[in-house]
Amino acid sequence: MPVIKTLADALFEFSFCQIFLVFHVVMTEVYTFKIVQDMKVEVWDTYIPDKQGDVLHFDIIVPEKTPSAQVYQFGNTYLNSIDVFEYGKLNSGLCQLCHIEQPSDEMLNDISKQGYYILPLSSIPANLPQDPKRSDYILHLRAFYPQYRFADFRKLTTDEVIQIYLDLTSNR
Repeated sequence: MPVIKTLADALFEFSFCQIFLVFHVVMTEVYTFKIVQDMKVEVWDTYIPDKQGDVLHFDIIVPEKTPSAQVYQFGNTYLNSIDVFEYGKLNSGLCQLCHIEQPSDEMLNDISKQGYYILPLSSIPANLPQDPKRSDYILHLRAFYPQYRFADFRKLTTDEVIQIYLDLTSNR
């Protein structure tokens, strides 16, 4: 006749060590999930002149509260891997904290492997395109005029942005 065990009977057959191990694994997974779920990352906006005279725009994404010196080191590691940077080292004039956000799975994967994630955004050409849009003017101002690199253009009209550009380029 088959014996039907209760949960208590089944648990009694496990040793204390086995029960503790299962509890530890379950709690570790819950804790790890909570850390990942609650994790925030900093997005550091970066503009780097390249060897052709254009400006490379990318974001360095790191865990929240990463020291700026570490962020710059991550950025320099990335730049050395793509061989475009010839102007020294990253600093606050080229790379600044932009905002904090929830990371994507891809970001988390790279951060867990190397401590950071790079989001390539664009190469900004030295000349504006024909019939430039507002975003082209803003990117150009950020890329080529350090005083506007991290400026907030949201409160300016398109005409005001264009006027800033025209004022700067007419002084050349």
